[in-house]
Amino acid sequence: MVRFTSGKRLSQIFALTILIFCYSLQSVAQTGPGGVGNATGANSQPINVLWLRGDAGVSTSGSLVDTWADQSGNSNNATGAGVTRPTFNGTDANFNSLPSVTFPNTAASNFFLQVADNDNLDNTNNLSVFVVSRPITTTTINGLLSKRSAAATDQSYFFEITNALRYRATIATGATSNMVSVNATASQANVLSFIMNGSTRTGLLNGGNSATPASASSIPNTTSNLFIGSYDAITNNNFEGEISEVIIFRSTLNLPQRQLIENYLSAKYNITLAGGADFYGGDVAGTPTFNHDFDLAGFGQQGGEQHTIGNSRGFIVAPANGTLNANAEYLLTAHNGAANSAVTTNLGTGGVVQRWNRTWYIDKTTPGTLDADLTFDFSEGINGQFPQNKDNYVLLRLNTGTGNYDVVTSIASGDKTLSGDQITFRVTDTDLLAAKN
Repeated sequence: MVRFTSGKRLSQIFALTILIFCYSLQSVAQTGPGGVGNATGANSQPINVLWLRGDAGVSTSGSLVDTWADQSGNSNNATGAGVTRPTFNGTDANFNSLPSVTFPNTAASNFFLQVADNDNLDNTNNLSVFVVSRPITTTTINGLLSKRSAAATDQSYFFEITNALRYRATIATGATSNMVSVNATASQANVLSFIMNGSTRTGLLNGGNSATPASASSIPNTTSNLFIGSYDAITNNNFEGEISEVIIFRSTLNLPQRQLIENYLSAKYNITLAGGADFYGGDVAGTPTFNHDFDLAGFGQQGGEQHTIGNSRGFIVAPANGTLNANAEYLLTAHNGAANSAVTTNLGTGGVVQRWNRTWYIDKTTPGTLDADLTFDFSEGINGQFPQNKDNYVLLRLNTGTGNYDVVTSIASGDKTLSGDQITFRVTDTDLLAAKN
């Protein structure tokens, strides 16, 4: 567990002269949450068709939500109109002081946002859905996320919550059944997950409490819109509470991919995962972690399945030397939310004259030896230009949580690689563990 940033030695000034930008394949392969997936499924990644985040893309009239822009790259924007619009909260203490959208519930009104019909939202046997929500006590069964025009009409799927706060799922016009094995807790934020691969379906609450909901094994292609926070535009039984994030993949995520996204959401919103599901310790306030909550990504192996690359806003991690070879091996990283730029503070010794302001905390589980390639993307991270000489760059590590950074001196020139606008440091398991507190 260690904080890393990138530094530059005195022998070369920071401003580079080449003005052409080149985004490598590694950089653009993952643009989805938790470093999983992209908009099209390029490079065999899962297809992220919808990503609504309370901290991005929300436009309002007063406090009422007009548009919640899709961050997946598929332009599946959610829109609201008139008196049915929910309310935007710019700072919500229930979600780690991040924004949320509030859906009131009254018998006379229906509050929702809707995404226009798109074939990439249904017509599949494979679906992965994540919703971060906080339900309020209710006396009715309410819609959470639904693609239908009315009950059993143009119905692709819907997810609901009962008056006992049990989440349930329905695929097509199949059976409605429990998604999870326990009721949610009123007024408590949680992470809801649903993974479908044909007739195999799994629902989870906070990474555990799983159930296998029975329903149809195929999602039909319907002409209905997708409703956020309600069943449809007709039924006045909308979700009562707040929603901060909605993620849909038109793919069946494997086990490590699902767990990476659950850890991404847990770290970001300070939501406790079920026992054994939380692999990341950098989201704890105070030293030595300093609350590295944001844009968690990583790689890992679980159940014989792997996810092998993660991109955390310009910091890319991947396994090296064939060392990702055991179940429960993970490397996760997230940053501290600092604006990224080149700064000259806390440089320490070693001739370093500038470093990236943003820092990343790395947490590694311990089943076995795990080496990693740590890559800094200059154009994505700091709008920088091509690095010219790999030996002018060093990896910096903060061992104590405060003070000056130290150069990771064991990284030889042969363990550094330049590729376009990226520099990669190959780091051994020993160095990854050297600053464990």
